[in-house]
Amino acid sequence: MQSIKNSRIWGNNPNDDGFVTSYGVKTPDEFWEVVIRCTGQDQRAIACRVPNSQVAMMENLGHYLVTIDAIEKATGEKSLLQIAPIMVNGQSM
Repeated sequence: MQSIKNSRIWGNNPNDDGFVTSYGVKTPDEFWEVVIRCTGQDQRAIACRVPNSQVAMMENLGHYLVTIDAIEKATGEKSLLQIAPIMVNGQSM
């Protein structure tokens, strides 16, 4: 089983708002994603927070890995691990 949760982080960075003048559409400053994979007792999670810029490409995605706690603090989201509970030594975290 795999669970994915993702969304955007809105801010006030004018460098990524190229569509405000032409279309009146504001774009997010960052994107985030949490992926939780569960296979029996083996459960793992990975999280990333990627800036909305030309620099952020798949080749350097590893630069944007963060903790799930960091995403919860930045977004106000609560209990992202409840998507699928993580188990350590048979105990839910």
